[in-house]
Order: sequence, then C-alpha cells, then structure tokens
Amino acid sequence: MHEQLRRYCLAALHTRLGDITSARDALDEMVALPAKDDVQDFINDLRVMIEARIAFAGGDFVTALDQLEQVREFRYPRGYYSSFFQRADARYLRARCLAELGRDEEALGWFDASAQNIEFLLIYGAFAHLGQAESLERLGRPADAASHYRSFVDLMDESDPEYAADLGEARARLQVLDPGR
Repeated sequence: MHEQLRRYCLAALHTRLGDITSARDALDEMVALPAKDDVQDFINDLRVMIEARIAFAGGDFVTALDQLEQVREFRYPRGYYSSFFQRADARYLRARCLAELGRDEEALGWFDASAQNIEFLLIYGAFAHLGQAESLERLGRPADAASHYRSFVDLMDESDPEYAADLGEARARLQVLDPGR
C-alpha cells in the first residue's frame, strides 16, 4: 500500500502545481497497482479525493464536492492511523468547495473539523481559520470573523514568504473588522 500512497501524494502534488496530466498519470498508476482486499475501499477513496482535487483545481466546485461526498468516513484495519486514513485533506477540501459555492454555513462546520488540534489535522489549522473568517464575514458576523482572522495571523506570523499575500490580506481584513486592536 505504500506505493499507492506514494502515487497519491505525487498526484496531489502535481495537481497543486497545475500539472493535471502528470496528476492523472500518477492516479492511473496508483489504481493499477495490486492491493489487498482489505484496503480496496481505501484505495478507491484516494482515487476519489484526487479526482476532487483535479476538479477543484479546474474551478469545478460542484464536481469536486460530488466526488468528496463519495469518500467514506470509517476506520480501517488496526495500525492504519494517519492523516491518509482519517481523510484530513478531504475535510478541508470539502470546506473550501462549500465556501466557493456560497454555502458558508455548511463550510463552517467542515473548516472547524479541519482546525481541530489533532496531529494529522494541524497542517490545515491556520487555513481552516482563514476559511472560517472569510465565511463568517460573508455571513455578516464580523466579530466572529475577526477572531478567526486573528487566529490565522497568530499561527502564520512567522510563516514562509510564499504565504505573505494570505497573511497580508488577513491583516487588512482584521484592520477593517476590528480597527481598535
């Protein structure tokens, strides 16, 4: 199963970089690899999550959400405890799809599920706060939005330079929503 996870990560990375052809190649390789019966459902979920990522990258949020709704939420055999098996990325991407589709109230719950302080969700925490802030602002809840912008800024304060634009925008929104701080 490690080779399937490797191909999944490659497909996800290629999608993020905008190389959809390579993403699909890695996905096809992943699906073609032999797997034990007890992980076939998991491999299918990985396939569906990559299809959702590809749809999201292409701006097709409806298809991405439809794909993500096929992902199963259940435990796999003992010893399979990781972010892959807990679907952390699917939760976060579902929240983003819902927000892009203007379904902010639903998105809030999924962003919250992505921001929990559990080791395999930590990578989504800051951006889950940003997503919650944006959704709350669109819902007309400025105080709540400011709280989540503040959490994002606090978590990302010393982040890598490639996040400077996100951080600057969050600081600007925070100034508008809570100018006294």
